[in-house]
Amino acid sequence: TKNIKVLIVDDESSARDTIADLLTEDGYTVTATESGKNALGLLEQSSFDLIISDLMMPNMSGIELTKNIKATGTDTPIVVITGFATIEHAVESMKAGAYDFITKPFNIDQIKLTVQKALETKRLQKLAGEREFYKQLSNSDELTGLANYRYCSEILQKEVERANRYTRPLSLMMIDIDDFKACNDTYGHLAG
Repeated sequence: TKNIKVLIVDDESSARDTIADLLTEDGYTVTATESGKNALGLLEQSSFDLIISDLMMPNMSGIELTKNIKATGTDTPIVVITGFATIEHAVESMKAGAYDFITKPFNIDQIKLTVQKALETKRLQKLAGEREFYKQLSNSDELTGLANYRYCSEILQKEVERANRYTRPLSLMMIDIDDFKACNDTYGHLAG
């Protein structure tokens, strides 16, 4: 939790301070502000691992803030907090891109659990993305982006097994184009 940065956005100083103190005690690096406008400014200067925002704030609601943050393409999870706990607010928050919804008065265990779940979900999504990236990297030629020998061998083996399983014919064609190097040299490997 040492390097995990949390942004808290709430116009009520008591609520803001309560959450900030709770998360600071748990070892998070906390930045707090009182408005959506200030939050957007902070997000331009720094990145955060989690954003906790009040739903009802003057000038920019938590839902508007969530929409603005998500419009930037960030994958930072946002937890919306409100004293007006209705299913409509929860649905509206989730539609805007919020990860979760917490109600006031605060339940300390609920806050801690929601923060942990949001951060764990973000960590797992990052790992899944990295896994997909490395899988793609290991299956394709770096220069052309085409399937490499290893991947072609795997696919060929699967297709042979499928053809045998369903007793269907399987054909493999190898095509060589004369003087193709001239095409690559003239138009580049991507065009080739």
